Amino acid sequence: MDLRALLPEIEKISLPLKAVYPLTKIKEKADSSFPFYQENVRTIVLDCAQLDEQGNLIQAEGGQGFALKPEKQIDFFERMGELEKLAVEIEGNKIPYSGLENASFSLDTMTVLLPFIEE
Repeated sequence: MDLRALLPEIEKISLPLKAVYPLTKIKEKADSSFPFYQENVRTIVLDCAQLDEQGNLIQAEGGQGFALKPEKQIDFFERMGELEKLAVEIEGNKIPYSGLENASFSLDTMTVLLPFIEE
């Protein structure tokens, strides 16, 4: 789970301003980096996937996902792994723990939020 995936869950919770303000700043930084990742994933997929004559992705056997060029399979997973390792620098925006005291989050959500919480 990543920060962008859990935002819909957090947006449903009413939080005090001291928590909402830094969360908004964190969301802005995460949103601004999304096009970079999206474009890089697109480039990797188009380079490594099997395409039909019209340039569309060919579906993988079993109907799950898309088929990779056999000679590009290792390259695909290495490049996607490297892309996943890139961290978005989101410094200076910490959510005070006291602003979250009355909120309820799942363990997965707290795991993602933990680096952004100031005790």
